[in-house]
Amino acid sequence: MFVSAGASRGWVLWVVGCVAVASLAACSNNQVKIESRPMPAGASFTGDWYSPQYENMTLTQTGATVRGTFTYKTGGELEGTLDGNVLYFKWSQPGDFKVARRDVSGEGYFVMDESGDSFTGRWGYEDDNHSGGVWDAERLEKRQQEEGFDEPIFKRP
Repeated sequence: MFVSAGASRGWVLWVVGCVAVASLAACSNNQVKIESRPMPAGASFTGDWYSPQYENMTLTQTGATVRGTFTYKTGGELEGTLDGNVLYFKWSQPGDFKVARRDVSGEGYFVMDESGDSFTGRWGYEDDNHSGGVWDAERLEKRQQEEGFDEPIFKRP
């Protein structure tokens, strides 16, 4: 069977297009959806937190929106929306030209525990919200009481 060069080229472009669309579809679902529960009574993300992975954090919850900062390396910011006891957020961290570190950003989620004193979560780069690693934290007030600190272990600048 004879196929013209134009038809052959068209078929190749169609195949390449299908592969590209399939690849994008496969890569675009980097989000983990967590089954949410109601936020524990009286609990809020507002406050000072300590993360063994990412150091000190200060979060402020206003309605279903949470904004905050963390001190890891050059520091960074996060902002997100609550779904029950689950906070889905976007984070960003500025680069540092002196050490050739670029700006980085991504997404993540935190799940508030029943006590309202700690949360577990994960983070990822860009539109991925889980592949980067674990991000857990507990309230600084709780940590100070458990470890018997007389002075605050975290002071705002």
